[in-house]
Amino acid sequence: EFATMADPETTAPEEVKEGATETTAEGAAAEKPKMLKAPTKVPQPDEEAVKAQIEAIESQIAGYDARVAQIRGILDKHQSGRGAGSAETDDIRAKLKVVRDKIKAITNDRRTIFDALQERKDARNAAQTKVREMSKSMKFQSLEQIDARIAEIEFEISTSTMDLKQEKALLQEIKVLKASRPNVAELHQLKAGMEASAGSPDDTAKLQEELKEKTASMVELREQEKELVKVMEGLREKRQANQPNIAELSKEQKSLYDLRKEKRAEIRKIQNDLGKASYEWRQYQRELREWKRQQEKIKYEQRVAERKARAEQREEEDDTNGFKEVPTHPWAEEIFTCDDLIKYCESHIPKENTTTAAPSFDPSSTGMVAIGKNSGAEEVIEWCGTKKKGKKAPKKAPVAPDNVLLSHSLDVFNGFSSVGVTAPVVPAHCEETIAALKERKTFFEAATAEDKKKAKEAAAEAAKQSKAEIKKRADEKKKAESSGAEPSLAPVTGEAPSMGGIDFRKAVGVAPHVTGVHV
Repeated sequence: EFATMADPETTAPEEVKEGATETTAEGAAAEKPKMLKAPTKVPQPDEEAVKAQIEAIESQIAGYDARVAQIRGILDKHQSGRGAGSAETDDIRAKLKVVRDKIKAITNDRRTIFDALQERKDARNAAQTKVREMSKSMKFQSLEQIDARIAEIEFEISTSTMDLKQEKALLQEIKVLKASRPNVAELHQLKAGMEASAGSPDDTAKLQEELKEKTASMVELREQEKELVKVMEGLREKRQANQPNIAELSKEQKSLYDLRKEKRAEIRKIQNDLGKASYEWRQYQRELREWKRQQEKIKYEQRVAERKARAEQREEEDDTNGFKEVPTHPWAEEIFTCDDLIKYCESHIPKENTTTAAPSFDPSSTGMVAIGKNSGAEEVIEWCGTKKKGKKAPKKAPVAPDNVLLSHSLDVFNGFSSVGVTAPVVPAHCEETIAALKERKTFFEAATAEDKKKAKEAAAEAAKQSKAEIKKRADEKKKAESSGAEPSLAPVTGEAPSMGGIDFRKAVGVAPHVTGVHV
């Protein structure tokens, strides 16, 4: 079924309709909770001030970076110039190297002499130790002494009278003395080897003299080394006096790195705070819009309730006055719409040198409910979209010149479309449009309920065919684009539907009105 232009459900505020669309898009989501009071105001963050603050900090960081680059250049220059020196320094360094090489050579010679003397001393001490140990265990330390003792024992045995035990003891002593001969010979060899290993006194004295000379040369070279080192240190101090303080520069560089890091952290904190404040402000704006939307919806519901109460009051008055309910015409809505549009067009017919008031009418007499608290011409103007919200409507509608375009509201356009008549563009077209509306009203008054049923069925079939035609044209266009051919520009066959997508006169066999393209 088709509602009239004055149906409260079709005149809901735009914000409410948008809210309904959002709810549908969310997919069967529950209505947002009602906000009983306006949300707490959140100030909008000053992004320009924050930007200026960040730029100031970045300027400080740029200063730190410039100083760090300067320090790095000084350090790199110092590092690259460490190996290079003056000619005087190079000469001293070369002399110092020669002296130290000589000291090293003399040190090696002295070590060799020390090793030779120590080797002789160690060999002599070892031989002396062994000779001493062997001498302690031997009664006689020469072969002459052993032979003399043996001769003495044999003479005693041959010349003296002794018992058998004494004789055996002397014979055993002779046996031991003869067995000690190899040991005595070994002792003599050790003594000879000890003297040979110790070397001659002349060789030892020669080595000691050579060691003494080397030591004297070493002392002299050490003195030369000290003098050269002293000169080198003087040159180094002189050079360092003209060089930067590397330790202080390195310390300053590290402190600049730390400051740069702190400033970067400060910028991140400022940006995070700005993001948080911006999010809270945007959230406040969303809540504020939602609260305003709900307030508009509440006002809209109140207006609907007021209109409903007025309608019930009029019905009660009609019952009180004895009016009887008349059977509703099947095309009553379309007839009422034509009447309303005729009055609307009459209010815009230009008059010569006069300004006439828009004809007043009672919307309740047509079954329509006017928008607003006023009645008569003011309600017509508000319903037609010429009255702005929040301003009091003029009591008389001024007649526009012929060349001024008319501004229609969306409800007016829907009304013209529902009855199949084109809305007038300028005031000069209003008379022609009124004639077309009267013709359509005559048709609707003569039509029956069966005609309306046929019209609905025909409209459904036409919509189906139109959808199929649009799909066909889309497929042809896609195929043409894929093949590179020029797509057809022929219009889609069929006429634009009227009365909300239904051309009732064509459906019931009546020639359609030729008033142009439907808006």
